Amino acid sequence: MADFKCNSCGDELEFKTGDKIGICPSCGRKQPLPRDNSEEINRLLEEARRLRHVEKDYDRARYKYEEVLNIAPDEPLANWGMVLCHYGIQYADDPITHRKVPTLNRMQVASILDNGYYKKACEMSEYEQRVLYEEDAKYIDGVQREFHAIASKEKPYDVFISYKDKVDGTDTKTEDFEIARQLYEGLFDKGLRVFFSDRTLKDKVGKFEPYIYAALESAPVMIVVGTKKEYFNAEWVRNEWTRYIDRIRNGEKKFIVPVFRDMDIRDIPVELSAQNQAYDASKFMDISRLMDKVREICEERKKAAAPAAAAPAGAGSDRDVWKKNMFTALENENWRDAAKFAEWILSVEPTYAEAYLAYILIDRRLTRRELLSKQTERFTGDNNYRLLKELASPALMAEMREYEDKIEKNIEQQRREVIYADAIRLLNNANDKRSAEMAAAQFERVRDYQDAADKIAYCMEYGEQLQQDIDRQKAILNAQTSKGMQDKISGIIGSFGGGK
Repeated sequence: MADFKCNSCGDELEFKTGDKIGICPSCGRKQPLPRDNSEEINRLLEEARRLRHVEKDYDRARYKYEEVLNIAPDEPLANWGMVLCHYGIQYADDPITHRKVPTLNRMQVASILDNGYYKKACEMSEYEQRVLYEEDAKYIDGVQREFHAIASKEKPYDVFISYKDKVDGTDTKTEDFEIARQLYEGLFDKGLRVFFSDRTLKDKVGKFEPYIYAALESAPVMIVVGTKKEYFNAEWVRNEWTRYIDRIRNGEKKFIVPVFRDMDIRDIPVELSAQNQAYDASKFMDISRLMDKVREICEERKKAAAPAAAAPAGAGSDRDVWKKNMFTALENENWRDAAKFAEWILSVEPTYAEAYLAYILIDRRLTRRELLSKQTERFTGDNNYRLLKELASPALMAEMREYEDKIEKNIEQQRREVIYADAIRLLNNANDKRSAEMAAAQFERVRDYQDAADKIAYCMEYGEQLQQDIDRQKAILNAQTSKGMQDKISGIIGSFGGGK
């Protein structure tokens, strides 16, 4: 059986052939072993673990777990890996018990106990493995409840400023911090409530994630500051802006903009630069225009939210008005009002299936049902969807099936994109025939995607060319070595006959 590394600390697990559970000799945690022990599955699981645990790149790690699930849909470890990525789970030492416990770096509205991937992991696991998943999930659910309680007390923000605070390994503030500070002060002077971690988190006690989560949820604008490519991709900066972009992709009406200085604009991550125009912090007029635009967006958002804030709170029976207000609240991103209307409706009309649809949309921060067709995460495992299916009309059920099919296509498209991008990376790094053939094999997995078929042929030709270059260099080296030896031998022989 192959070696497997601990999800908590990265050390190699100890186990015997036939075991379902491995034990980490370093941190002592028990961990389920994969059900599918094929070489390909093991390779992908280790790549995903490294991306999640070491690089803390949850998005790329998720893509690797999805590759596993496309090969082995019932693999519990890959389903659990999807959960770890979705909630940004890392394992840290508990100061009291000194055990490794899960920590959340990507807080979500929906409980982990309702997550479809978690349910699938439990369903497909052996009993002793399922117990471990359930223990972690129960602990994470408790942390979620604690974080929600903290976040619910936070007042809404207008702007979230994301930036790298300190130079790695030092206490020296980055140039990004100074730019962010100036933005914070300028926007604060315009009457906006700004999340700026240096000030906002200064007096906070305990974990910072619930405060970050509350600000990401409420702020209609995010400004991402960077003076270097690596600063835009710094662990926490990337964590913040990728989560914010996910909300935009899910249909939330939010605005994200990069602010840069002293760097090539092409080095800004494409996911960011594709959203909106980047602003140059070295140009006063750029920053002035940005601040005016941000204030305008925030004022428009407050005006749009005003009608929903006046939603009726009495015990009236006008359920048709409540239904209309429920969807109006969704469109205005007033998630709490939408949930309250759904609750009221179900209290007088328990069979109203669309209320459960509203809960599904609220959990995903979607303003309209049509946006389900753009998702890459299945909703079929949600408890709200189970209840909807029991009550839905044939027309509504047909509509939901269409969304299911579209999501599956989106997942497949995303899988192909990831494999293609990985193949491009392998090709760009190829330095011999074998590595070029590895790139070709990756392209072969998505032969009908874009120009993958042409890339396969190119990889094989390129591999042959690399091999010829290597053979040519070897021949030159051998010739030089041979000539050197001959000269040396001639010199030795000459020394014996030097008197003639």
